[in-house]
Amino acid sequence: MKTAVTLFLILAIALAGLVVARNAIVKAAVENGVRAATGMPLTISKLDLGLARPYVDIEGLVIRNPAGFHDTTFVEIPKVLVVYDLQSILKGKIHLKDLKFDLKHFSVVKNEKRQLNLDSLKALGGQKPSQPGQKPAPSKTEKAPEIQIDNFRLRIGTASYVDYSSGKPVTKDFNVGLDENYENITDTNKLVKLIVWKIMMKTPLAMLSGFSLGGLESSVSGILGSATDMAGQSFAAGVGGMASTTQSALGSAAETSGQLAGQAGGALTGTASTVATGAQKAASALKNKMKSLF
Repeated sequence: MKTAVTLFLILAIALAGLVVARNAIVKAAVENGVRAATGMPLTISKLDLGLARPYVDIEGLVIRNPAGFHDTTFVEIPKVLVVYDLQSILKGKIHLKDLKFDLKHFSVVKNEKRQLNLDSLKALGGQKPSQPGQKPAPSKTEKAPEIQIDNFRLRIGTASYVDYSSGKPVTKDFNVGLDENYENITDTNKLVKLIVWKIMMKTPLAMLSGFSLGGLESSVSGILGSATDMAGQSFAAGVGGMASTTQSALGSAAETSGQLAGQAGGALTGTASTVATGAQKAASALKNKMKSLF
């Protein structure tokens, strides 16, 4: 009995420690996962793993550029929200029902050696720049972990191009303004490629930096086919609401105008009748006056 109680206490303490440390454990796992997909260092300000509901809330995710790019920021994502399928996770499968990225800023940087930070992205098949005299390694995209993402909501705010090739940095900023939803993503590499592709299509970054889009579009064509423009839907809904309100207002105005016209018509008819009666009386009185004179 004493042994059973001791085991129960040890189990309870271990479980309590796991609950307390759950955020730190998941935070380390997310950092390792993103680092594996990008090959770049990152930090996370805050991570909260839900207990009652299967979600992960990440705040302040910042991916830095690799060495040789002036310690600049590659991506800023203030908010990431994940809703996962617990049963699948317990079976060792990564199944995310919803994944939301609120990507604030994306930077393309060219250094003094005219190298691009994008060329270091593992998801794009990039490798770290080779050292002088060292034979460059062949470009190879690492195999992405198996994953199922049912819905991916992507918001992108701004993007910039920073050019150090002339010695002094020259920066150009662009508004992206993207808000789209995608379905059925099964490859994290394609997820990264999708983000890069959408930004390149919304800005002149590819032209300015000389970045080759290559077969980027064909690799994400399946995902692009599921895109839904959330901003467009909101705009359409707003326009539809305005049109309905306007139509209703116009109908009310027309009804009111009809009522006023009817009232005015009635008033005019009454006035005309009164004038006619008065005229008849005046004519009769005048006629009698004329008779008395003669």
